[in-house]
Amino acid sequence: MALLEDTTNPRVLEEINASLNLLDDKGSVAVAVAASVGIARLEAVRFRALAQLNRHRGGARSVAQEVAFELSLVDGHAGAMVAAADALTTRLPRTLDLLDQGKVSGFGAMKVAAATVWLSDENALAADAVLGDRLAGKNCEQIRKAASHVAATVDREGADKRAEHSREGRRLAVRQGETGVA
Repeated sequence: MALLEDTTNPRVLEEINASLNLLDDKGSVAVAVAASVGIARLEAVRFRALAQLNRHRGGARSVAQEVAFELSLVDGHAGAMVAAADALTTRLPRTLDLLDQGKVSGFGAMKVAAATVWLSDENALAADAVLGDRLAGKNCEQIRKAASHVAATVDREGADKRAEHSREGRRLAVRQGETGVA
């Protein structure tokens, strides 16, 4: 806990912010990159803490609401974070390792969790193994596309069933908006 407290120590942050004025453009980029790596590492800690909370509460639906309240998030995003936390700590260990190394952001890790949620545990581990070498240095959209592609490759039959189910569920709806625009 002491390590986490250092990152929120106002005095330390004041010193860091004061030294930023002395940086040139390359130094500014280097600090921004270093900060992103540190943030990703802290996000890995947060995901582990959320997964532990969820285990303590037996996966109760109220966990997402509690997380939403405590972290000032909307319920949907908090639920996605809790689900990603569970996936990262059980089904996606290589992605979590990349997060620990600061090579993938928390948002990128959530994209992997969302893209692989429909896979069996065994297939999720297989997809994670393939993705481990492909995610570093990618932006979130590239990560989402790679994870979706690998998930479909790992379970082609399941991907085909999902696609068919999605096609069957397609529909067109028109509704009147508040300003008279449909």
